Amino acid sequence: MSNVLSTSSKRKSGQTPSEMLSRYFDKRYDRWVIKILPGTQYITRERNEMLTTTLGSCVSTCVRDARTGFCGMNHFMLPGDEDCDWGGAGFSLRFGHFAMESLFNAFFSTGSRKEDLIVKLFGGGNVIESSQMIGDNNARFSLDYMSKEGIEVASHDLGGRYARRIHFYADSGKVQRKFVERSDERQDRVAKAEARYRSSLTGNESDKDSIELFDENED
Repeated sequence: MSNVLSTSSKRKSGQTPSEMLSRYFDKRYDRWVIKILPGTQYITRERNEMLTTTLGSCVSTCVRDARTGFCGMNHFMLPGDEDCDWGGAGFSLRFGHFAMESLFNAFFSTGSRKEDLIVKLFGGGNVIESSQMIGDNNARFSLDYMSKEGIEVASHDLGGRYARRIHFYADSGKVQRKFVERSDERQDRVAKAEARYRSSLTGNESDKDSIELFDENED
């Protein structure tokens, strides 16, 4: 098995995972780039791949198992809990509790053990104007979840006021993080997209369109 993908996109009859991926070859990095959109996850052991996403208040978990060679990432918007009315697996991946369980179960299905996993957490920026401090809540949930599950966090970059762009290299497990300045129009786009996205989640609306949070050619 080379790739495992879970996504919030609706599957058509006979549709294969490769048809649902936002995947392209980037000559700058000399590797295939997999874009992890909100409510999706992806794991791979293809060495020539880079997983990438842009995070505002959302959180992504980057996981690598050096023993088996698998690495993976998720991207969720709200913490959620065991009692959520998930509304289907695709919808559920947008919530932290389900997204975390789904990602780690995917690793365990490949033979990974907790003690083998190198886990890094990113995101949780307070980019949405709200008294609820959504980013802080997501960051706190992520650390609490790892603690309760007995999973060691190798490093984390959570909170603050900025959106982040993440590059996760499958061959080495290296993560590059770049802040998006608040004066940058991309920060405003991320905040507005997440606000619309959060509204659709809390309103339990159906999944109609994917939300694009960054352009393929952004640095």
